[in-house]
Amino acid sequence: MLWAVEVDRMRRSSVRPGSLWESSTSSARRCAGPVLRNGFASHQENGRREREANAQINLGNAYQTLPTGDLGENLRKAIECCQAALRVLTERDFSVDWAGVQNNLGIVYANLPTGDRSENLREAIQYYEAALRVYTERDFPVSWAMTQNNLGIVYSDLPRKTAVRICIKRSSATRQLCGVHGADFPMDWAMIQNNLGTAYSTCWPKTAAKNLGKAIRCYEAALRVYTERDFPVEWARAQNNLGTAYSDLLTGDHGDLRRGIQCYEAALRVRTELDFPVQWAKTQKNLGLAYLNLPTGDRTENMRQALACFENAERGYRAVHMDNDASEVATLIASSKYGAK
Repeated sequence: MLWAVEVDRMRRSSVRPGSLWESSTSSARRCAGPVLRNGFASHQENGRREREANAQINLGNAYQTLPTGDLGENLRKAIECCQAALRVLTERDFSVDWAGVQNNLGIVYANLPTGDRSENLREAIQYYEAALRVYTERDFPVSWAMTQNNLGIVYSDLPRKTAVRICIKRSSATRQLCGVHGADFPMDWAMIQNNLGTAYSTCWPKTAAKNLGKAIRCYEAALRVYTERDFPVEWARAQNNLGTAYSDLLTGDHGDLRRGIQCYEAALRVRTELDFPVQWAKTQKNLGLAYLNLPTGDRTENMRQALACFENAERGYRAVHMDNDASEVATLIASSKYGAK
């Protein structure tokens, strides 16, 4: 398109009866012909490479969301696709596309189940921060908010001593964006509320009850948008997170654990073993822990429920080759059986 515009502009500004353009058309064509052909060929090649890069991005997104197969292997393939795209989409020439791929790489590394967890999270942070060189609050406020939100999640997953100060700072940034953009972007607002709740629920060494209360309010706010009918996956995630916040709330009110159990059981209406094996296993483990810690009711029945949930979780983790998580649950099974004797 660039060549057509330049030639078109020259013709419109120069065509006059008896002008130099009229008298020297054939000479100009002979001179311009090789330049135009070379430029057009270069333009075609650049277009082809850009299309291939976009195809790699789409393939990477497909691997990232693939519900079947080995999760770790799928994400490794997604990383390869993103890196292939970045050989064409440079920060200088394709800054916005480049930032999008950087953000995608951050998401993949943050969810990578294999390798050194801390190292994967550090990689994710580097990619998110690279994306923020392009996604500024002034020029791309929504993308900036989403990337800040992703950073908050990663920091909240780091060891607590490293993460507390930073993840609260990141959460404050996304909370500010909630107020500015909530009415215009309800889905994004709800997602940030969900993840802000996660930050509050994990970064609470000194003011546990206060921050967990804030986390609960954030999750409940998200659920005003995330309904089970319209957004079942997001609704189930928020229910699971709300259950965890209630389970961690140490107020002396055993009703909190009961409410946590209700949230986990609600999430499992969507998070089935067949459709969402990883999420199903995580929620089964959380539900088992809630029953294990429940001090009221029939203790034998609570233990039976906890063991059934743990066994489900171990089976789910084994099915997707998340062996470290499966081993942790196996330890819970063994200690629960011992405690039940």
